[in-house]
Amino acid sequence: MVAPRAGTVLTTLSGYHLFMQRPTYLRLAHLPFDKLVAEMRRPEVKAAILVEEDVPDPRPGSMQNVLPPVFATALPLTFEMGDPLDYEPTLDQSLAARAKAAGRDQYEYLYDFLLEDGGHAVGVFLGANYIDGNLDACRAMLLDPNTVSGLSDAGAHVNFICDMSNPTFDLTHWVRDRRRGDKLPVEQIVAKATSKVASAFGLADRVSIEVGKRGDLNLVDLENLRIERPTLHRDLPAGGTRFLQPATGYVATINRGVVVRAHDADTGARPGRVVRPTAARP
Repeated sequence: MVAPRAGTVLTTLSGYHLFMQRPTYLRLAHLPFDKLVAEMRRPEVKAAILVEEDVPDPRPGSMQNVLPPVFATALPLTFEMGDPLDYEPTLDQSLAARAKAAGRDQYEYLYDFLLEDGGHAVGVFLGANYIDGNLDACRAMLLDPNTVSGLSDAGAHVNFICDMSNPTFDLTHWVRDRRRGDKLPVEQIVAKATSKVASAFGLADRVSIEVGKRGDLNLVDLENLRIERPTLHRDLPAGGTRFLQPATGYVATINRGVVVRAHDADTGARPGRVVRPTAARP
């Protein structure tokens, strides 16, 4: 199983970021978000946060301890998530390169970047398969007949990873839009995410369109397919946050023969069920 794009870690002011364990930031973090942004724009607050050392989080395994050192070294491979999204930017577009071109300190540049768009700017650290500044390594893996498209920890780390858009990315980038290298055939990309996955997991009752199969289909308007910028939502239990990344251009999604989404809107139908393991038959 391979990721169809570089391994990504997201950073934004309302989620995880380089300055989240600085003492001055921690004193302000309880404020309503617009007031937090206003406070962080004050020159004296900015100056204090930039020179402070992190306060360790006492919780074992806390991402508040793990991620700031990652973000501190990641700026040469951290990029703005703009509109339209570009998951294969050139290295001179990184935040570190932009800071150098502007003659500024890279951490001060990151600080100001996080305050852009009312504090909703999102940066992406392309942390795997991107050391050469392109997705050629991912293409080579996708071409291998022994791989399928996916990600082992999809659904985890929802506060700094958002890979729900991978299937849409496969089609928009590899089939339609890639400019910095060769594309891939639509038939191959679809098979990598459907029939080959089903075969790998022994799901013989679906994927192919024939009598007796489940009737799971996606009708896609490839020309108008689009991924939006990820945004952080506070809608999990106990106030937990997660990144969501909408996609548009799906005419219909059909599960077990029932339309569950039509023209990018939920129909309310719920014909699916949770797949559970069963005892092996002799």
